[in-house]
Amino acid sequence: AEGLKINQALTSINLSDCNIGDEGCKALGESLKDNHALASLDLARCPVGDDGCKALAEGIGDSATLEQIDLSYNRCGDEGFAAIVESLKRNATLTDLEFSNNRVSAVGCAALAEHLEANGSLVHARLSDNSFGDDGCKILAQSLKRNRTLQSLEVYGCSVKQAGAAALLQMLEENTAILKLVFDDGVAPSTLSNAEFEALVQRRLADNAAQRHVIVPMLLNGQVHLAGEEISDELKYLIVSLL
Repeated sequence: AEGLKINQALTSINLSDCNIGDEGCKALGESLKDNHALASLDLARCPVGDDGCKALAEGIGDSATLEQIDLSYNRCGDEGFAAIVESLKRNATLTDLEFSNNRVSAVGCAALAEHLEANGSLVHARLSDNSFGDDGCKILAQSLKRNRTLQSLEVYGCSVKQAGAAALLQMLEENTAILKLVFDDGVAPSTLSNAEFEALVQRRLADNAAQRHVIVPMLLNGQVHLAGEEISDELKYLIVSLL
């Protein structure tokens, strides 16, 4: 950890499966405050708890280079998760948060939702195998209606059922940024079959992708480059309608 204060060239550190624990995270958090090079930090399976997350959050908030952090397969709960999310208010570079297989409930989702409503820098949020269920999923979905930065959300193995799935589908009616959405199979709302639900979700994600990669460049630059690409009939009609 002390080396990070001195070494301003190291951009990636993988400490996964090391017995770092909360004490180690306290040292890393302090080092991040003075480091101006590190872009990626992997602390999966370390094991880190709430106190370790709080210590890391102090360093993340002061970092001007950190883009990705992996805290998956640890024992972090709502307090630690909320601290990490709170640090993002002061951090403009972190885009990729891996927090799967921890102990985040709907309370933690509410903290993330507040950040998402403010349209922060976060682009990828991996939250699979936590315990927030439908309540947490509905909180996230509501915030994503107004978010225009998050591109991928993973909530597989989070006890999301029909109510949560319905909230995600409703969110996609308003959200134009999400390109990837990972959730459990067999959770379709009661009004749809599983196949119909999956097809509808994929259709809306494809619409978002079309807008990001085709419509926006067309409007901004007057140019679209799709040479050699396979495009759907729907996308063809969409392009033609703008000509």
